[in-house]
Amino acid sequence: MSSSASHTILACAGGIAGAIEAVLVQPLELIKVRFQLNHGHNGSIISCAREILAEESAGGGTAMKVSRLFRGLLPELCGMFPTRSVMYSSNEMAKRLLLGNNRNRKQEKMNEETTSIIALSGAFSGVAEAAVVTPFQVIKVRLQAKEHLGKYTNSLDCIQKLCREEGLLAFSNGLSATIGRNSVFNCVYFTVMFKIKQVSPTPQDSK
Repeated sequence: MSSSASHTILACAGGIAGAIEAVLVQPLELIKVRFQLNHGHNGSIISCAREILAEESAGGGTAMKVSRLFRGLLPELCGMFPTRSVMYSSNEMAKRLLLGNNRNRKQEKMNEETTSIIALSGAFSGVAEAAVVTPFQVIKVRLQAKEHLGKYTNSLDCIQKLCREEGLLAFSNGLSATIGRNSVFNCVYFTVMFKIKQVSPTPQDSK
């Protein structure tokens, strides 16, 4: 399998796994955002969940009430595949730039450089990933924040009102913090994965 095909599969697999994760943890993600935006004392997770279920209107069946725990899920899911694709493709691009196109260099020299190259490539991929994911995160948090209840009817309405009232720069709120977080995470993630591959036996070794 070619390297490009392998990275495509990784990006798709990462997107699917991320989508499943997003659905499963979305209620806890919503509660986390509420705790972070709250200026006063936070109650328990259970009490916050009950408060969310009771919000907006007293009407609505059980399904309608439960759906309130999944506010912001659509932008989270929409951003999953592009962010995973950018994460892996930008990491590969940075790696190639740092290694150069000279494949005739000695293997020993390549091994000396590999760990640092992998780490730097991972950090760079975090910058590109943050640039893609931040607009989706802004929309998600706006839909989840208690102070914005009733202001946005859905994700599209949120996008339109942000563009009209705050301008396009509103979609970059939190970009610098996201770059720092993703760069550190990706640097560690790709380096650890590389080290695991180094110590793992190859199919030839296991025979």
